[in-house]
Amino acid sequence: MNQEKVYTMSFAKIYPLLIAKAEKKDRTKEEADTIICWLTGYNKEDIQNAIDGSVTYGDFFQNAPMLNPNRKLIKGVVCGVRVEDIKEPLMQEIRYLDKLVDEEDPDIYGAIARKYFYIGCAIMTPNDNRIELLGRMIDEFRVDGVVEMILSGCHSVHMESISVRNFVGEEKHIPYIDVVTDYSPGDVGQLNTRMSAFIEMLETH
Repeated sequence: MNQEKVYTMSFAKIYPLLIAKAEKKDRTKEEADTIICWLTGYNKEDIQNAIDGSVTYGDFFQNAPMLNPNRKLIKGVVCGVRVEDIKEPLMQEIRYLDKLVDEEDPDIYGAIARKYFYIGCAIMTPNDNRIELLGRMIDEFRVDGVVEMILSGCHSVHMESISVRNFVGEEKHIPYIDVVTDYSPGDVGQLNTRMSAFIEMLETH
């Protein structure tokens, strides 16, 4: 089935297929709705309205109230294609729903929790995952240097920047700089100065 046909199919036609897929794995309609709400920001009343209306499957995702930012961490193969490698944004959103929860995981809520909390955020302790993710990205993208943006007042990230600096310098042997900012215009001058110096460092590294 081509992408355009999927986008124009009614949500009312797709939704029962999603429920049937869940029930085939001994899950419930309520559990499937929980996944959809987590991913899209819709509530259960919104889902019912989409079913009763003439909403297409493509519009259901394009008009989602708040796509969960952590959906970008969902990985795996769907229909022979790795979901993280899908180039077409709308199709990727659709495939995230297919792959949100491990198909073989009997604990649907536990699976959602693991997907949600397995992120490289400094608020998680211990946070070995952040260093692991950073290391993979440095290797995969052949990074020349690391710029860590730290929001003023985010003390957990600021404290963890020491570990990040040590990892980048001692294990990856590339330059590192941390930039603390509140994103106000008053920071522009010092940011220009520091980043110019960092770029010069990269050119001579």
